[in-house]
Amino acid sequence: MKKLILFLLVIIALFTGCSDNPTKHNPAKKTTISEISDFDTFFKKFKTDSVYQVSHVKFPFSITIGGDDEDGDSVSYIGKSKWHNITFKKDKNNIYKQSQLSKTEVPIQHMVEDTGISSFFNFLYRNGKWQLVSFKDQSD
Repeated sequence: MKKLILFLLVIIALFTGCSDNPTKHNPAKKTTISEISDFDTFFKKFKTDSVYQVSHVKFPFSITIGGDDEDGDSVSYIGKSKWHNITFKKDKNNIYKQSQLSKTEVPIQHMVEDTGISSFFNFLYRNGKWQLVSFKDQSD
């Protein structure tokens, strides 16, 4: 019986000591260019995993609504408790255009066909991870 308990403890120790993420135990590991430039992998998970999404949004989150020439832009901020997940749903009317401005900055433009709706989701690579940092509505 003692041998069985010892065997189980050794098995548990082996499995809990293993990690698929080598950077978890090595915080001094430098970020490589391929990790930074792999926005597509990040964005795929960002669109489909709600927990991952909220952990990659910079709060307070900046929302800018473009005004006309007289009023100017209106900026507001929301906290984590007010966040609603973004689905980035593609269909025949919703159009998304991604352009990588640099290795650490990717804006995604969202347009709705034939409506004049146009907005930008701005992503930055900061502190070792991609984050959605702001939203700007530039609709007509």
